[in-house]
Amino acid sequence: MKRFISLLLSLLLIFSSLTVLFSCAPVDPGLIPSPPDSGSGDPEAPGSDPDDEDSIYDKNGIIKVPTKDYGRDTKDFDVYANDYQRPDVDSILEAFKECSALIRDNQVSYDDQLAAILALEDGYVSFNSSLVLAEICNNKDLTNQKWKDEYEYLSTSRAAFTQSVEDLFVACAQSPHVESFENDYFGEDIEEEYKNGGKYTDEAVKLLEEETALTNEYKNPDLSSVPVTYGTLSGTYDEVIERLKELYGNNSLWYSSAANSVYQQAYNTAITDIYVELVLVRTRLASAMGYDSYLELAYDEMGYEYTPDDMTKLLNDIGEFVVPMYNNLVPYFNSYFISGAGSFAPKRDFAYTVNTAYSIMCKLDSGFADIYSYMLQHKLYDVGVLTDKRFDASFTTYIEDNFSPYLFVTTTNSVSDLATLTHEFGHFIDAYVNNGMHSTIELAEVCSQGLEMLALVELSSMLDSPTYMYYEYTAIRDAFEVVIYQGFYAAFEHLVYSLDESEVTKAKLNELVSVAEMQVLGSTSGYDLRAVMIPHVFIAPMYVQSYFTSLIPALEIYTLEIANEGDGLSAYKAIIYRPESDSGFLDTVSSAGLSSPFESGVIADVMNELYFAITGIHYITSPGDLSNAA
Repeated sequence: MKRFISLLLSLLLIFSSLTVLFSCAPVDPGLIPSPPDSGSGDPEAPGSDPDDEDSIYDKNGIIKVPTKDYGRDTKDFDVYANDYQRPDVDSILEAFKECSALIRDNQVSYDDQLAAILALEDGYVSFNSSLVLAEICNNKDLTNQKWKDEYEYLSTSRAAFTQSVEDLFVACAQSPHVESFENDYFGEDIEEEYKNGGKYTDEAVKLLEEETALTNEYKNPDLSSVPVTYGTLSGTYDEVIERLKELYGNNSLWYSSAANSVYQQAYNTAITDIYVELVLVRTRLASAMGYDSYLELAYDEMGYEYTPDDMTKLLNDIGEFVVPMYNNLVPYFNSYFISGAGSFAPKRDFAYTVNTAYSIMCKLDSGFADIYSYMLQHKLYDVGVLTDKRFDASFTTYIEDNFSPYLFVTTTNSVSDLATLTHEFGHFIDAYVNNGMHSTIELAEVCSQGLEMLALVELSSMLDSPTYMYYEYTAIRDAFEVVIYQGFYAAFEHLVYSLDESEVTKAKLNELVSVAEMQVLGSTSGYDLRAVMIPHVFIAPMYVQSYFTSLIPALEIYTLEIANEGDGLSAYKAIIYRPESDSGFLDTVSSAGLSSPFESGVIADVMNELYFAITGIHYITSPGDLSNAA
C-alpha cells in the first residue's frame, strides 16, 4: 500500500504503474456502432437529433455506449465535482505531525503505530484528489473564481503537505521498526533514502510556495501594468489599449489588429519575466534541498535512470543524424502539404474526434474499447476548442477517491486533434489499468505515444488512401519534430538549470537559446526566450526530454505492427500490463523487446525507418553503422 510514495514525485500530469487489479470484460463489438462513413472512407461527424431516443448519438453528437458496472465505484464527473467539499488541510497536516511524533516517541506498540499511519490515508486521498479536481476545473475555465481560488489554495498548500509526508517517511526510516514498516506498508526500501533526514526544509517549503505562485500567475498573467509600445504610443498595457480605442473605435479592424499586437507584446514580456523568476526560485530551491544544481534535483525527482551526460550524447546524436534527415525530408513535406494532394485538411469538431478514436479502439483491442466506453459513460473527459477562458494544454491525470483517470484535450478542430486524443487516451489506459500509481514519466509517455502510433496503423484500414496518406505524412513529420524540437527545449533546460544563481538573468537566458539551437539544430535564428515559452518549461521543468526518449520505443511499436499485425500491439501491452517489479523505464522497454534510446545508433536507426517510409530509400545504408549516413 504505497499511498504516500507518489506524492513525492508529482500530483498532476503524471500517470502510473502497478499490475492489473481487476479484469476488464470486453465490450461486444456488435454493440458499438461506428461513425457513419462519408463514402470516402473518412468517418464523418454525426448529425444526430437530440430528441430521437433511438439515436446512437447523444445530444452532443457523441456515440452512446452500453452502460455497465466497472467495479470501480466511479461517479460521473459532474456528480463528483458537484459533491466537492474543501478538505480541512490544517487538520490533515496536524494528523501527519502527530503520527510522526508517535513513531519517534515509540511509546506505543508497533501495531498501534501502523494503525496510526493507516488512519492518515483518508486525509491523504482527500487532499490529493481535491487538488486534482481543482486543477481540472480551473483549466476548464480560468475565469471561474471558485475553482481558481480552490486551486490556488490547495496548490499553495502542497509544499507543506509534501513536507509532512516526507517527515513521516523519515520517522519510519529512523524507527527500530523500519523493516516492519517497509514489509507491512511501504512495500519498498525507505531506510536508505530517509535515514539521514529529509530534503523538504522550511526554507525549501517557502521556495516551493513561491514556485507555485509563479506557475499559477503564468496561467493567467496580469498584463495591466506591463509596459508596451505601439508606434508612437507607449505606457502600460491598459493605457495603450485605452488610447487605441480612442483612436480607432472598439469595433474597427484597425483596433483589433493593434490591440492583438499590443496584447502579444505584453503577454510575452510578462511570461518571460515570470520564467526568469521561476529559474531563480528553482535554483535557490536546489541549494536549499542540498543539491549542486536544479538539474541534479530534477533528475532525482523525475526518476531518470540516466545521467545528464547520457542526455548530452543523445542530443548530439539528434543534431548529427536526425536533423540532417529531417532537412532532407522538408522538400517532400513541402511538396506534399503545399500541393493539391496534400491540401486535404478538413475541419473536424470534437464529436468527430471522440467518435473516431472510439472506432479505432474497437478495431485495435476489445479491452481498450471497454476502457474508452468507461470514459464516455462516466464523462471522464473534456475535449474542447481553445478559448480565452481555457488553459491551452492537453493532459491526463488521476482522481484517486473517484478511482478514475481524467482526460483533458484542447483542440484545434482539425485532423491533428485525433493524434492528441489518442495520445492522451494512452495515458488514460495506463492510469486505468494501473490505478493511477506512478512509475516513471518515460513509461507513461511510451503508453501515450505508443497508442498514438498504433492508432495510425488502424486508420490505414479505415480511410481511403489519400486521406490516410495525409495522416501518415503528418504523423511522421510530427515524430521528427518531436525529437528535434523537444530536443532543443531539453538542451536549453539543461543549460539553464546548470547555472549558478548569480548567472540567472534574462540576458543570459536569451543567450542560452542560441547555444541550445547550435547544439541541436546546428544553426541559430536569432530567437530569444519566446522560442521556448511552452507550458512545460513553466509547470513541468525537465519533462520535455521524456517525449523523445519514450518516442523511440513507441516508434518501434509502430514498425513492429506495420511489419506483422499484432506484434506492435503485443509489445505495447507488455508496457501497459507490466509487472510491478519491472517498473523502470529501461528495464520495462527491454522486457517488451524494445530498445533503449541511449544505445549507440538506436535513435538514428529508428528515425531511418521513418525516412524510408517517406522517400523509399534509407538515409543510413547499414543499420547501426552511422558512418554510412547519406
